[in-house]
Amino acid sequence: MHKKLFILSLILSCFVFSYSSAQTVFSDYLPNARSVGLGWSAVALASDPSAGYWNPASLAFLIHDRIMVNVNDVSQFDLIGFSKFFPPKIGLGINVLRSRWSESKFDLSSIAVGYRINSAFSIGSNVNLGRRENGTFFSSFGLGIFMRSFPDYRNELNFSNSVWKWFRSNSMKDKLSIGLTFHNLPIQNLKNTQQLRAAVALKFIDYVPLLHLGYHLSPKNSSLHLGSQIDIIKNISIYLGIKDFDANKFAFGSLTNFGPFYFELSCVPETKQYYFSFSLSFSEKKKYLAQKYKNSGALYVKKNNIRSGLYEYEKAFAYDQEDRKLNFLISVLEKKVENQQKKIDSLLTEAIKFEKQKSYANAFQIYKYILEVDLHNAAARKHLKSLSPKLNKYIVEQYDLGKALYRNKNTRESKEAFKRILTITKTHTGAKKYIARIDSISAHNFDQFYLRGIGYYKQRNYIRAHQEITKALQLNPTHKKALEYKKLINNVLENKQKRIKRLLAEAERYERNKFYIKANNRYRQVLNLDKRNRKAIEKVKYYKKHIVSVVGSKFQKAKQLYNTKDFLAATGTFREILSIDPTHGASKTYLKRSQQGLNASIEEHYNLAQNYFAQEKWNEASEECAAILSLNNKHNGAKRLQGEIAQHISLKQLNEKAEQYYLVKDYRRAYEKYSQILLRNPENNVAKEYQQICEKEIRTKIEELFNRGMVSYSEGDYQEAIKEWNKVLQLDANHKSTLEYIQKATERIEVLSDIK
Repeated sequence: MHKKLFILSLILSCFVFSYSSAQTVFSDYLPNARSVGLGWSAVALASDPSAGYWNPASLAFLIHDRIMVNVNDVSQFDLIGFSKFFPPKIGLGINVLRSRWSESKFDLSSIAVGYRINSAFSIGSNVNLGRRENGTFFSSFGLGIFMRSFPDYRNELNFSNSVWKWFRSNSMKDKLSIGLTFHNLPIQNLKNTQQLRAAVALKFIDYVPLLHLGYHLSPKNSSLHLGSQIDIIKNISIYLGIKDFDANKFAFGSLTNFGPFYFELSCVPETKQYYFSFSLSFSEKKKYLAQKYKNSGALYVKKNNIRSGLYEYEKAFAYDQEDRKLNFLISVLEKKVENQQKKIDSLLTEAIKFEKQKSYANAFQIYKYILEVDLHNAAARKHLKSLSPKLNKYIVEQYDLGKALYRNKNTRESKEAFKRILTITKTHTGAKKYIARIDSISAHNFDQFYLRGIGYYKQRNYIRAHQEITKALQLNPTHKKALEYKKLINNVLENKQKRIKRLLAEAERYERNKFYIKANNRYRQVLNLDKRNRKAIEKVKYYKKHIVSVVGSKFQKAKQLYNTKDFLAATGTFREILSIDPTHGASKTYLKRSQQGLNASIEEHYNLAQNYFAQEKWNEASEECAAILSLNNKHNGAKRLQGEIAQHISLKQLNEKAEQYYLVKDYRRAYEKYSQILLRNPENNVAKEYQQICEKEIRTKIEELFNRGMVSYSEGDYQEAIKEWNKVLQLDANHKSTLEYIQKATERIEVLSDIK
């Protein structure tokens, strides 16, 4: 619709220009009815396209696009005008008119532009081209300044000048406007037609008339213009004016608007002349336009196009300057753009430096980046244009270099040369072909290094794994899995070094306290982590004789336990010896025999339990099951048989046994007996109470034994730790933490046995 109206206005303008004639000099021409009714002046008002004639600066504040037609008292068109606002700051006005007031008739076309400096101040200019009745052409131009009292919502009245602070305060909003124009300054075929026009418009209270006072000064004369406009009811106003306080130069009129339609009618009683102006506003409402540009700005900001986003928000601001959220957004974005500009300036300096160093690819990339951030950056465009011939030469040089490096099997440097070409031109076929070949070779080599690295990692050879993964990443620095493995390996190596440092410190502390076995264990743990640790190698060698003596003594004790068939204790002692000296062959042999003897003893007790059960000797069978479970608390047969025995023992006997075990603090067996009692008599409160006491004592004992084991484990005495934890399992065969740590301790004993 906007385009159609614009084309229509141009067609009508051409029509009027071709067929109109007039009778006045341009400086005396009045383009609209309202200016006549206000005393023949409208320099300090901005209301319709005639602003291009009265004060081109005020066009910057006409935010609605309008078309206007003016008709004189003999029903002839005086003017067709058009104004358009280009947010956020520019107003354009086009007028085509004819004169009928003077002895000389003429036609005139005028174009005017207003530019908004801020929400209160604008400047503007117009250019006029005319033709007299005799066919001669003339031209002129004008300059204008326009100010209005309007709050600066973005600065919150932080002004040092008190007058300016008052002018921009909330209380002065739209109450005062000032206009100054240099009108009809001659360019060609005009003399003594220029004018200086100054005016002020006042309306300090909402319910009082608008006053407009103007003064026009020209080489031949000067004039004073006074007008007033009164709002009668909504959308209807009347106005009256006088020139030079001369009653013969009095005029009055009215203004009416219905939606986008505006009608103005003025009358000069002395001459009985009438003027009628009609204008149409065809742009959308302010709030819709503001929202449209805000939405557009938000989309740009989401795409990180800050400059375009700011520009769209400034357009919205032109229509809704009181939106505080919008004001805040603009302030934030302006700061970002300012920082962005500083960065661009820094990048330009860096790019120019690269260009001087003949690093054209780097310079090219920076210039391209600047244009991505600021599409219209003139400096970057200029440098890119001057860089073009140098880049072509640079591409040829890099291509020759890349081929030479490829022939010499330096694929890494060769690829870098070809990549530098592609950063400048992505369509270079030769560079892409060579990179494809290099990638094929690199992919094969990468797979070899990567797979070897994973293999070493699984073997816990972290140093070699780190070396191979590093080689792989040199070929493919962005490979996600390789980067993850390198991070894992680095963490392991870092933790390993921390642990070695801690173990060495503990070993030295044990040495100072003459705990040589524990010190030796620490040094052996260091060797498990780092087989080439010189200090640990020397210390293990030094302690070897002492260890032999200690091991010999413990071995004799373990053999004695074995000979007396205390296989459980013997097994624990032999394991303790192997934790000190994993290479002790005799202990390995006897450990195997002790375990066999322990299994045989358990089997013997189980057979006896079954025989006693068959003979209905319930107490004897129960004692044998208890003996089995003291040696292996996971023996399912003994547990099952013990449950069956409980069904045959009288409650009295169970109570006696439970009390007997409780008194000697064998809380596990006491707990089992009380559990059997409760299975048969769930309402036995005494049994319940004692069962709870036993359970509490068992938990306390488990915690004590588990903590003892943890102390031994932290000191490297894994066998002693297992010994303590086995006692826990005798109390609670399913204790999760104990089972986990026994597994860990067993694994460490096995690892230590591999160290020579």
